[in-house]
Amino acid sequence: MSSSKASAVLKVQNVKKKIKNKWIIQGVSFAIYEGEVFGFLGPNGSGKTTTIRMLVDLIRPTEGTIEVCGKQVQKEHDAALQQIGSIVENPELYPYLTGWENLEHFAGMLPGVTYDRIREVTDIVGMGARMHDKVRTYSLGMRQRLGIAQALLGNPKLLILDEPTNGLDPQGIKELRAFIRKLADGGLSIFISSHLLSEVQMMCDRVAIIRRGAVIAEGRVSELLQDAMNRIQWRLHPRDQAQELLTRMDGVELIEDAGREDDLHPVDDEWSYIWTQMEPELVPQAVAELTKHGVSIYGVEVKPPSLETLFLTLTEGESIE
Repeated sequence: MSSSKASAVLKVQNVKKKIKNKWIIQGVSFAIYEGEVFGFLGPNGSGKTTTIRMLVDLIRPTEGTIEVCGKQVQKEHDAALQQIGSIVENPELYPYLTGWENLEHFAGMLPGVTYDRIREVTDIVGMGARMHDKVRTYSLGMRQRLGIAQALLGNPKLLILDEPTNGLDPQGIKELRAFIRKLADGGLSIFISSHLLSEVQMMCDRVAIIRRGAVIAEGRVSELLQDAMNRIQWRLHPRDQAQELLTRMDGVELIEDAGREDDLHPVDDEWSYIWTQMEPELVPQAVAELTKHGVSIYGVEVKPPSLETLFLTLTEGESIE
């Protein structure tokens, strides 16, 4: 559903948090709409974890409001949190119980969760007959699915997943990605924080990037990446002469150590990698200029912008949580 026409399932408005006279969160705002997968990214110390804790009312904001389905988390705690299911890192499960027994246990803590609802979430996560095996026999991917089933018991409108791919192998990550998309296609809104930027790029419709307690970029992944100019990878010789020539060209900017290709693919002294930021249409002109002055070109490759590249540019290379 288009965000321009839908009402927000989660609305965060100018949220601030002061701890010991220091503003940890300095005015965070974003919204998530029905059926949307929303990524939340931030480097170490950015305030990402603090923001997530405020979403589920573990800590209270100093200023601003958080609404879930029109209910303010601070003023209408129970009504708002009934619409949220969440998993923070690895789900907390009882390994000596079966998957079904775990769900029965957690269902007893929620009002109005019936046997039929337990069976329904079992079908949603696709656990099948394994629901009656002990959780200690489950793979990490199966535990994640059971954790999501637990989070869905109360039939929430918003699912919050903090680092859902932690510890999963590539196949498990691929399966989880497809599963999350299936949930979103069914109308569930999903908030994901993750340090795997390539996965966020494939999984999320929109993202917000937070740095030093403030959102510095928000929007559809495709639109954010479209705004980032393409990067060009050159493999050529001699490097110093090529750099000097490219620097003189209008519309060409050298990028220092952008790809670290010399570390990833060691080459002999003859060939070196250079990265530039430029419109792809300028490449033929640059090739002609380089070859005219005796530079040998082994290869040129247009590298489409990635979410990782955008993140590192916006956060000036700070490491992600």
